[in-house]
Amino acid sequence: MRTFTIPGTAIRAQGRALSIRSIARNLMIRFLTWQDRARERRMLAHLDDRMLADVGLTRAQMQWETTKGFWER
Repeated sequence: MRTFTIPGTAIRAQGRALSIRSIARNLMIRFLTWQDRARERRMLAHLDDRMLADVGLTRAQMQWETTKGFWER
C-alpha cells in the first residue's frame, strides 16, 4: 500500500491510481477548514472580557488560541 501525505491528510492507494477528483476535493475541504479557523480566531481576538466570560474563556486562553497558525487545531 502506498501512502501519499498532504499536511494533515493521508491519501492511500491500494493498487490503483489516485483520483484527481478525490485529491482536489480533499484539498478544497482542507482549505475551507483553514479559512474557517483563521476567521474564527480573528473574531475571537475582538471579544471583550465580558464576551469572553460568556463563552467561558479567559483573556490568556483567547491570546493563546489566537496566536496559533491557521493549520493548527
